[in-house]
Amino acid sequence: MAIKQNESHNYILSECWLRVVVVYYIFIMLFGIFVSTFVMSNIQEKVSYNVILYTTIASMGVSAMLCSVQYLRRIYKACINGKIKMLQKNENFQQFGNVIYFVLRPFFAIVFVIIMVFALLSSVSIVTSGNFQVNERFLYFCIIMSSFIGFSIGRILDRFEELSSKKVNKIFDTHEGD
Repeated sequence: MAIKQNESHNYILSECWLRVVVVYYIFIMLFGIFVSTFVMSNIQEKVSYNVILYTTIASMGVSAMLCSVQYLRRIYKACINGKIKMLQKNENFQQFGNVIYFVLRPFFAIVFVIIMVFALLSSVSIVTSGNFQVNERFLYFCIIMSSFIGFSIGRILDRFEELSSKKVNKIFDTHEGD
């Protein structure tokens, strides 16, 4: 079986930082479970009053939760496969980069979820000429999309960088001759 690109990485972390990152992800996962459970249990009472607020909150929670699942999975697989190198002298910057890599991933997922909610709202607004009502179905759809974003944030970041680089290059290439 071929090794996936993200499984071929070696991570440099001290035992202390490894434990901190695992506890951090477990906390985010539990927080995401709490937030999504709270929204789902109050769907009829409070959510219908302010669907967009609860959609955004639940989507951020679900995205961070699934991001945590993905990166906890990545950490335990790296531990099992010997891909975690314990910190040696002169590797502080590599460890710092690894810690930042793990800590920021849920936040990247949240940022992309917020962009997704805005994109969905704007596309619905364009299609319906502004005469639409957001209801619980919008919440359900956003939560499903958020789970994909959270679980695949690494690939999404890579694709977004690739796509935006092409678009920026295309814009500057067409205006260079002016």
